[in-house]
This record gives sequence, C-alpha cells and structure tokens, in this order.
Amino acid sequence: MEAVRAWLLKISSTDQLAIGEHELVEILAHPQTHHIPKTPAHCRQVIIWRGLFLPLLRPALLTGRNDDTGEQPVFTAVIAFQENPDTPLKYGALTLAEVPVSIQVEPGPAIEPPALSNTIRNELPLSCFRYDGSAILVFDMKKLFNLPPIRL
Repeated sequence: MEAVRAWLLKISSTDQLAIGEHELVEILAHPQTHHIPKTPAHCRQVIIWRGLFLPLLRPALLTGRNDDTGEQPVFTAVIAFQENPDTPLKYGALTLAEVPVSIQVEPGPAIEPPALSNTIRNELPLSCFRYDGSAILVFDMKKLFNLPPIRL
C-alpha cells in the first residue's frame, strides 16, 4: 500500500481529524453563519455557499471535547461527499480552529481511537492513525452529515 495525501483538520485547540485530499473543496475565512433554532448542539448553524445552504457541523462537540472555535468560527471547511458512487456530490461544512494542513499518511496499522461516546464510536470513525504523536480520527463524511439527532 502506498502513502496517501490527506488534510489534517484542527477541530479544537486539542483535537484533529483527517479527511481525504479529494474531500476538501474550499476553506472559508470568517463565513457568515445563520442560526437554526431547535437543532442539535453539533449542528445549530448553516452557511450559504455558492447559493447552497450547507449544515455547519462542530466536530469537536461530536468527539465529546470542548468546541472552542467560537459562535462565529474563524475558519470553515467545505466538504464534498457522495451518498453512493453514481450520485451527485453533496456538501457540508465543518468548523475549524486553524487552517488545514496537507499531510502524507504512511501505510500502517490503525490505532485505537481516543475515548468517544458509544453513539459516536459506533456511527462515525472509519479509522484512527498516529501522526506526530497524536491520534487522528478519520470519519466517514457521508455518515457525519447524515447523523440522526443525538444527545451530547
């Protein structure tokens, strides 16, 4: 197996996750957000991007960590995913603590992910690997943006 390129996303001051190089579409600085009442804590806002309303997820809340990206995030990643191979792309957005970094992920064994709630552990992670001494989660973007409402 060969090394692959990925984006390292800092989702809080202490947590990171990785996505495939092809999944990151655009980084927005200081995006205008719109609050949606009566929605789950991890998805209370949307952004308007290229005429589309995109859910703005706060992945740090899903991992059980403190989301210190603020009510109005400084950086947002627009993510592309597909429901099925023959379907059009769908888009969503993630809050970020910093600008993403492109990394090379070397082949190797997966590691045990950090402590996560059972709901999140069962629903989301595809894998977890070590990079620069930190555990990096890899989520399935299709599952992430289709999570049913959950209590955090």
